[in-house]
Amino acid sequence: MRVKGDLTKAWEFIREALAVKGLNGSSFAEAMIACAAAEVIHGLGDDRQAEQYLDHVQLIGDEMGSFNLQFRGYLLESQFAFDQGREEVGLAALRRALAIGRERGFIFFHWFLPKTMARICAKALEADIEVEYVQNLIRKTRLVPDGSDSISKAWPWPVKIYTLGRFEIHVDGKPLPPRRKAPYRMLTLLKAMIAMGGHDIPVSRLIDALWPETEGDTGSETLHKTLQRLRRFLNHDSVIQVRENKASLNRQVCWVDALAFDDLLSHRDRTDKKESDETATWVKTYEQAVQLYRGHFLDGDETTWAQARQDRLRRKFLDATERLRVYWTELGDSTRMAHMTRRMHEVEPAEVE
Repeated sequence: MRVKGDLTKAWEFIREALAVKGLNGSSFAEAMIACAAAEVIHGLGDDRQAEQYLDHVQLIGDEMGSFNLQFRGYLLESQFAFDQGREEVGLAALRRALAIGRERGFIFFHWFLPKTMARICAKALEADIEVEYVQNLIRKTRLVPDGSDSISKAWPWPVKIYTLGRFEIHVDGKPLPPRRKAPYRMLTLLKAMIAMGGHDIPVSRLIDALWPETEGDTGSETLHKTLQRLRRFLNHDSVIQVRENKASLNRQVCWVDALAFDDLLSHRDRTDKKESDETATWVKTYEQAVQLYRGHFLDGDETTWAQARQDRLRRKFLDATERLRVYWTELGDSTRMAHMTRRMHEVEPAEVE
């Protein structure tokens, strides 16, 4: 019987397993069932009972001296804490879990849930916890980022593209070497897709921008051939997707600094700006965005579509740095205020008085 996604049905099966006393005398098997119980009950919203099962896992793990159970228990503890908004508790548990995982070489384990692990790995990378081990775990288990995780620069992306202050492409962790004859048309197409937002771009818009003189099916055929060459150039077939005559960069494969910058500030703009608990959140988000902005988008490119994106991102950068300058000034933190002033001056000297 299939129970994927059905937590209630999964809980019924787990209760039947828990009813088998001692599970033939195997404390380890009992602890593994308790792991599943904690995960499912947490998903059903009963955190008190979930934590009771978690305590049982950790008790057996300590009694047995089982690194496997300790690793799994700390991961669950971090997951529950993050879900409850207890960031510091979650990060402390995550540090313990990943230290064990690195020392013991753990990559895959029972009850491995890719979506949950992707989120936990993103948390670890953001907090600079066991970065090399986490990146290796991501690669070997082929985890893909989910939601806001897609903005993380530290994620081991198959393709990374820098457009702010420089244009540079990294494939599988290495910058593409310079070539005597650059693939101009392919790179222009890539730049245009990024400038147009990278998602659901009508193919007709790309054709009009890059091949305005073509007629009939010629433009469509030229775009299709150029996309194919670009996929081969980037060494990943799934990096660009075309569906219903709309082209998109696959954000689970490809990271772009300009899109990540835009996402950070756009996400912040959509959230409620309650000044109590959320102050630290928006400050952190803005500082991450400002750090990404190393210079203007495709600086020197005078095409209409590049200029439009450049102006938009420039305004966002100036707004973010100014808000941070005001915030740190009001708090009397002259060091951080001066840092924001320097960042603004590095990119846009005329804007700083």
